[in-house]
Amino acid sequence: MENLLKIIVIFKNIKSIYTVSVLDDNADRKKLLKLGCAYHMLKKRQKELLELLESQNDFLTVSYIAKQLGVSKRTIHSELKELEDYIQSLGKYFEKKRGVGIVLRELKEKDLQKAHDEKIDLYNTVTRRTEIMRILLIEETTVSFNQLSEMYMVSKTSIIRDLEFIMQILKAGSNIKLKSDAHGTRIYGSEVDIQKAYLQFNRYILSNSDLYYEETILKKMNLLEPYYGEKIIAVCTNILYNYVRDNINGECKIFCVNRK
Repeated sequence: MENLLKIIVIFKNIKSIYTVSVLDDNADRKKLLKLGCAYHMLKKRQKELLELLESQNDFLTVSYIAKQLGVSKRTIHSELKELEDYIQSLGKYFEKKRGVGIVLRELKEKDLQKAHDEKIDLYNTVTRRTEIMRILLIEETTVSFNQLSEMYMVSKTSIIRDLEFIMQILKAGSNIKLKSDAHGTRIYGSEVDIQKAYLQFNRYILSNSDLYYEETILKKMNLLEPYYGEKIIAVCTNILYNYVRDNINGECKIFCVNRK
C-alpha cells in the first residue's frame, strides 16, 4: 500500500511536468506558462491575482489585494485556494504569514549567503534541506535539533531556519504539521496531507536540479530514484508513457486547434 501511494504521487507530479514540457518552444519560462492549457483556463480575476503577486517581491495583505482587484477578502481567499495546485505544478508556492500577508515564492532556491556564525558548511543548503525532508517524510523519523546540527555540522540556528523553510514547502496546499515534544520533532498529518507533502518534496528536488528546464522526462524521473527506489520509478515510467500515448498527444492537438 505504501509503494502504491508513492507511485500515485510520483505519477501525478511527473504528469504535470510533462504537460508543461511538451509545450516548450525554448521560450522564457514566464512566456511558456502563459501558453499552458491550465493558464488558458484560469478565470480573468485569477490571472490578475497571479500577475499582481508576480509583480511584487514583498508580502501583500489580503485586504490590499482585495482593494486592488475590487473584490472582497473572502473572494481572494477562495481564489488563492483554487490556485494552489496550479502554482505548485509550476514549481512555486504561496508563503503565508499571519498578520503579514502572502507572497509568491519559487521552489528553486537562490544563492544563499552563510550566516556569520556558520563555519564551512560541508553540505550545501539544498542538499541538506532535501535530506532533512527525506528523513522526516519518507523515513518518518523523529529527529532533534541537536541531532541534525551534529549530522550536518551546522548551527542549531541553521537547522531551525531549515525546518521553517521545509514546512513552508511541504505544507503548501495541505494541513501537514511539524510536531515537537519530549521525544523529538516529526511530521504528522492525514493521508491526503502526506500525499501533498510528497508532491512538494518531488517538486523541490526537480526545481533545484539543472534538468528542470530540459524536455527529457526520463532524466527527471531518475532524479527521484535515490528516494523511492528503482522499481517504483520503473513502474511510474511505464505508467507515464502509457498516459502520454493515450492522453497527452491528443490533448495537445486539441489545444493547438483551439488556439488557431
